[in-house]
Amino acid sequence: MQSSFCHILIESVINILTLVYFIKSGFILFKKKYKENAMNSEIYNIVKGKITTNNLSAYKAQIQKMKEAAKDEVGTLIYDFFINEKEKEFLIIEKYTNGEAFMKHMKKFSSPEYILKLLTMQELTSVEIPGVITNEMKDLFSKNGWIYKNYPINL
Repeated sequence: MQSSFCHILIESVINILTLVYFIKSGFILFKKKYKENAMNSEIYNIVKGKITTNNLSAYKAQIQKMKEAAKDEVGTLIYDFFINEKEKEFLIIEKYTNGEAFMKHMKKFSSPEYILKLLTMQELTSVEIPGVITNEMKDLFSKNGWIYKNYPINL
């Protein structure tokens, strides 16, 4: 009787461990697939150009204002500015969870107090967008006359 009970107990433990293994394996596969999908939908925006203003203090203040405004945006993963004062050049690196987050950011930042003001202090020389561009993004760039290079394939 006791060996029968032990046999049932061991069999139950094996079944539970097998179930835990399959649940864990399924979760890992789900996480991997979710991560792959997330990576495929992420959008980067890399902007380079020349600083045209002589008032670097005002330029830096505008950048700080924009960084502060982007800090709590849902879907904005990276929003960084880099400048080379000697060469009067800038580099902006942005990363968004997807095209929808990018467009939400651009709608907010297209107001006169953000991008339009910044464009009075700088000149764009290149815009590169790694990631799959949505039709809405294409329309935005076309409407504003912004030329960009796109790199849609993430290896």
